[in-house]
Amino acid sequence: DGRSRARNGLNPPPRDYTSSEAAIELTRDRMIQSVTHGRPGTAMIAWKTELSEAEIEGVVDYVRNTFMHLGNQAAATRAKPSAALLASPGGVLYIQVCAMCHGETGTRQTVGNMNPPPRDFTAPAVIAELNRKRMIASITKGRPGTAMRAFGERLSKAEIESLADFISAAYMNNANAK
Repeated sequence: DGRSRARNGLNPPPRDYTSSEAAIELTRDRMIQSVTHGRPGTAMIAWKTELSEAEIEGVVDYVRNTFMHLGNQAAATRAKPSAALLASPGGVLYIQVCAMCHGETGTRQTVGNMNPPPRDFTAPAVIAELNRKRMIASITKGRPGTAMRAFGERLSKAEIESLADFISAAYMNNANAK
């Protein structure tokens, strides 16, 4: 919310990312540009020499997903997977088992308020981190400290693999299909 100890020493003060104005005014692209090149006249310095493009995108996505009240705005801009993908075995399972937490568009825009929130499969940092093996392990064994429960006893190995493949194809552009 920008109310850190440093706030009083900064002119202008830091941005309040939790405000509805921030959610409306600050697009993802604008935030990436601000982190990359800094904001003249503010304490926001450029990070392009310290962080990679993927790291900058990860920071922006973290701020947007953790602090900004985007409602269904982000989900509305993301298309649902194709009808063919949704009709695949993995797509059918995803809608039945995963969409309640991760959302129909993979962006975790759901009615729940989980802490920590579910993964946004479309976030660049998540795409860079998750591979097929990791997704299969998470689906099978769950993720300690999160709401992600184990499905290894409920779903077959083939079903779990089809879920991982669907998530990769539908939300990660097959970036981590291997």
